[in-house]
Amino acid sequence: METFKTFCKRGMRGIGISVFAMHIAQFIVSFILHDGAFYVVPPELIAARGSEFAAVVFQFVVGVVFGCIYGMATAVWKYDTWGIAKQAAIHFAITCAAYLLAGWFCFWYEHSIRGMFIDIVIFFGIYVVIWSVIMCWQHVQLKKINKKIG
Repeated sequence: METFKTFCKRGMRGIGISVFAMHIAQFIVSFILHDGAFYVVPPELIAARGSEFAAVVFQFVVGVVFGCIYGMATAVWKYDTWGIAKQAAIHFAITCAAYLLAGWFCFWYEHSIRGMFIDIVIFFGIYVVIWSVIMCWQHVQLKKINKKIG
């Protein structure tokens, strides 16, 4: 069982990754729109919060909470008795739910069933790519360890 300290470390690591990812997303959106502006938050969030500063602070806090949840969700990989498919399904469910809530409140996607569906598909695609890269890397590492063992 995870200790409270280890669980908190996972959350803090997730916060760091989330803040970094939010900045990367801002650069990507600004690059894609290519109109010379830097988009820190969606215009809908600015309208909902009343000012750009309030929107930035709100998105940052939501991103930090999301990152913490995401980081803590990595604890599911410690339950070896569950099997890789169950671990991945539970991790995906937790992180996708957190992402959808964060995205809804921060207007990261269109507020409709269609918008939510598209966002789930994008999240799933990114999740599968990252998960596959990690699995391949771990497979290579295991082969190296087995080769050393003999």
